[in-house]
Amino acid sequence: MYKLVTLLFLIIAFSSSSQERATLKRLQRDKEICKAFAEKSIQEITDGVLLVRLNFRQKQIDYLTNLKDTVSANRIRAKALATNQKITNAFTQHFDFCTVYFFKMSDSRYLSQQQFDSIPFYDHTLNEVDGQLLKSDNYLIGEFNKVKQDTSYYYANDRIDEHDKNNAKTKVYYGGTKNGREAFVIMDRKFQQIQKPFPYFSTLPSVISEGARYKKAIESINLKLHSYSSPFETKEEKKVEVEKKEE
Repeated sequence: MYKLVTLLFLIIAFSSSSQERATLKRLQRDKEICKAFAEKSIQEITDGVLLVRLNFRQKQIDYLTNLKDTVSANRIRAKALATNQKITNAFTQHFDFCTVYFFKMSDSRYLSQQQFDSIPFYDHTLNEVDGQLLKSDNYLIGEFNKVKQDTSYYYANDRIDEHDKNNAKTKVYYGGTKNGREAFVIMDRKFQQIQKPFPYFSTLPSVISEGARYKKAIESINLKLHSYSSPFETKEEKKVEVEKKEE
């Protein structure tokens, strides 16, 4: 009996140790995949477009309009417009990392299907612009929202293993601790929050005015993107930057 118990203990211990090693190996592999995806994303958006989603509260406005409550509908419309103008102003003053277009939350379904012709895009003054710079693989999406707690499991079609010769798509685990804080958050083209090492969020300060909060967050994310992209700049790009500083 004693020998049997000892044998069972050894089997369980060996099994646990093997599982732990497998988990650590999996985590290391997944971190490498996330790192490759982050590097790929920053290089794409550097010469691409950040699409910022704005909430014009259209569903709520439509609901109130159907109830014939035009006073409340107009009040919410004006408030949403004022908030969105503060956001666009923050980008005008504090963001120069890449081109920025704005789009309405109600058009998200078209963007998820890359139906660019069905989406009105807007500039910093909320005037409609031609989204001709957009391609199927040169943009990321951003919005003011809450940081999700660890987007642990991604669907298989959302991450590509850069180490696989066939670019096989894979599920990825990558832990995180940020949870529920208000921030400007950057997402991939599937509207999924990007993970480290990409600088995917900048929190909103809580003790200043709404407009100032947006400016601080955008200024911060702009600096983070510049800092993260710096090692990936080509020699020619760095030469141009040096020449600009010397002028």
